[in-house]
Amino acid sequence: MNRIFLLGALCCTMSFTFAQNSPDLNKKTLQMQRTAEAPKIDGDLSDAVWQNAPVAKDFVQWNPDNGKAEPNGFESEVKILYDDEAIYFGAMLHDPYPDSILTELAQRDDNGKNADWFAVWINPYKDGLSDINFFITAAGVQIDSRTTDNGDDLNWNAVWKSEVRITEDGWIVELAIPYQALRFPETDIQSWALNIGRSIRRTRSTYTWSYINTAVGRPEIYAGILEGIENIESPVRLSLLPYVSGYVNRLSNVPGEGVSNSFDYNVGMDLKYGLSESFTLDMTLIPDFGQVRFDNQVLNLSPFEVRFNENRQFFTEGTELFNKGNMFYSRRIGDRPSARNDVYGKIGENEEVIENPNKVQLINATKVSGRTANNLGVGLFNAVTAETFARVRNIETGEIRRIKTEPIANYNVLVLDQRFGTNNSVTLVNTNVTRVGDFRDANSTGLLFDITDKENKYNLSGAYKQSLIWEDGEQKFGYATNLNLDKVYGNFRYWVGTNIESDTYNPNDLGFLYNNNEIGAWIGGSYRTFNPTKYFNSYDIGASISGDYLYNPRAYSGFNMSTWGRFTLKSFNTIGFNFWGSPIERNDWFEAREPGRVYKRMPYTGGSVWISTDYRKKFALDVSADRSYNEEHPTALFKSSNGGLRISPRFRFNDRFSLVVSARANKNISGTGFVGRGTGDEIFIGERDVTTVTNTIRGAYIFNPRMNINLSFRHYWSTVEYLNAYLLRDDGYLTRYGNATDFVADGSQDLNVNFWNIDLVYSWWFAPGSEISLVWKQAISSYGSELVRNYTENVQSTFEEPISNSFSIKVLYFLDGQKFIK
Repeated sequence: MNRIFLLGALCCTMSFTFAQNSPDLNKKTLQMQRTAEAPKIDGDLSDAVWQNAPVAKDFVQWNPDNGKAEPNGFESEVKILYDDEAIYFGAMLHDPYPDSILTELAQRDDNGKNADWFAVWINPYKDGLSDINFFITAAGVQIDSRTTDNGDDLNWNAVWKSEVRITEDGWIVELAIPYQALRFPETDIQSWALNIGRSIRRTRSTYTWSYINTAVGRPEIYAGILEGIENIESPVRLSLLPYVSGYVNRLSNVPGEGVSNSFDYNVGMDLKYGLSESFTLDMTLIPDFGQVRFDNQVLNLSPFEVRFNENRQFFTEGTELFNKGNMFYSRRIGDRPSARNDVYGKIGENEEVIENPNKVQLINATKVSGRTANNLGVGLFNAVTAETFARVRNIETGEIRRIKTEPIANYNVLVLDQRFGTNNSVTLVNTNVTRVGDFRDANSTGLLFDITDKENKYNLSGAYKQSLIWEDGEQKFGYATNLNLDKVYGNFRYWVGTNIESDTYNPNDLGFLYNNNEIGAWIGGSYRTFNPTKYFNSYDIGASISGDYLYNPRAYSGFNMSTWGRFTLKSFNTIGFNFWGSPIERNDWFEAREPGRVYKRMPYTGGSVWISTDYRKKFALDVSADRSYNEEHPTALFKSSNGGLRISPRFRFNDRFSLVVSARANKNISGTGFVGRGTGDEIFIGERDVTTVTNTIRGAYIFNPRMNINLSFRHYWSTVEYLNAYLLRDDGYLTRYGNATDFVADGSQDLNVNFWNIDLVYSWWFAPGSEISLVWKQAISSYGSELVRNYTENVQSTFEEPISNSFSIKVLYFLDGQKFIK
């Protein structure tokens, strides 16, 4: 606890003046000009309307050589106009070698391809935090996103126009960004933050209109200013996205059933409506997520839940406000019924469970979000899920009865986010889950702050959170808090922080927390470069230490150290390393699956090295290897080790066809973990060898910026072979119990697990915001206790398991409500 008070004292001794528009940022300003006639978006700047438009020029290098002027022959000139409907950009991006401009095609929002790009970053609120970003590549591919506290949200999409053309002088870009895609304050005279950038991919260099000092603060605070935007009104921002989808599902290899086919269709709609200039209503009615890509499932031997990514578009697009403080985990909505596991304790000896759904149906979801003129962000999210029942059959009479596993439930999130100065915020977050009837209800609240001083040198952030759970007539309260201080400027940076989570803090009805009941503290530092050196384009090295305690009862948990380095060579090949370890024993308070019981973990060391070659090449390669060792256990007399190798070649056959293959093998020798309980509640720890092989393929063929085929394949194979069983003693050490088969006579604790998934998607954006998608999905899951040693034999046996194939078509059409009103 002394470390916590020390950190608090350190923070109190620092004087924070809130960051405003600091004069050392040297912001550029451009006076806007209204046009009576909109330019034609065709990649041709000869329109008369462009001739006298204000020009943004004199770009400065962002990276790798920060602050360097544009080289001769690569000058950038961007003209900007606005009218009652949109803001327009016309860019002449000079390049003396137009044949060398890279133009790899990609699907929409894929910003990792080999292509030059032009970007516009707009922030009508000038808060240095919430840019709206529009990119167009030299191949004509659109990319749009919103800047959030956790990086750019590429799931955010807007409908806007663009056109590119490569000429003998370089390449031309024209953009029309309608006000329907933006949200701005309700004032007669607007003043917006703006930055403009370009990338010359073959030299891996980027340039911006307003200079970004990479050594101080975040890039958004360096935006220039657009002045003189007058008397514009937000349009009627109403868009409807009706859809119709059809599915053909085929299930084969089902024991006793053979092959079964089913057919399904869905009709629904998403709706977006601008409640005002600044606030938007989003709704999904009768949602259909059948074409969502598969989860990367793994064999979980830990005491903690696995967190999966959210792939449903409604829950990923425009949710930056709701993700403040990491208190909202949208996968909880429509996920596993809360009382699913209770079914097996409610059936009689002569009953069997014939159906127990593992998903809850989502009925509808709504979100309202926006910012006032005073930069108060308001977000309201609400979703309703349906009742879910398990079906139980009486073996003797054949009678079927239902057991409710989830009632009608309401999920709600409220966020108030006040921003002030530049790059400062205070946020209130509340989440609530209310289930009808005698089911569990929950409420969580968080107060967050994030403050940067005036010179953008230091950042202080923290939070206080609490949870309330009502279950079985009782109320349980818990709390968590954290505090972080970061130096965010200069070559040398450091950070120090602490967190506390009580043993009763539980936000997981609508949030995600791996485990509570801990106190932690950490400190670290790094040294990085911002301009090329003699041998490197850039490098970053650092080290950190951390310590953990159990909150209740107060007890030592662990002490860890780590160091790392990342070096990008002049050839743009990158190498790196990581080393970690703990010189003393650690107390694991969670592996035993019983509060208060400790398992002693031995001191360990580990490390990894990796290399990533230049992605500009048609062939590139990523390779990484890692290895770690645990010291010998003092009572069980065994050592454990873990090692892995990953090889991932990347092939770019041409500007349309690319393929990324990845193979990862990992071997954990004599690892340990909870294996079960004895008849007298003894806790047994198993010594086991775990081998995991993961193969993936990601490929794409791009016909044009609006039509593509994408393949995602993943095969995960893991085997677990138990070697010995140990009794966990009260002091946390182990006593040999016997061989693994002495604990479970038939050896069924061994595991052979497979997850096989294929997603093949054809997508055609046949009109703005409108898409036809054809999807084939194949899924196989297998769990067995008979180990298979050979990879080929394992694949063959996997295909003897039930195989699910789904073929679907979905048509989504964008309807602009403003056109209907006009």
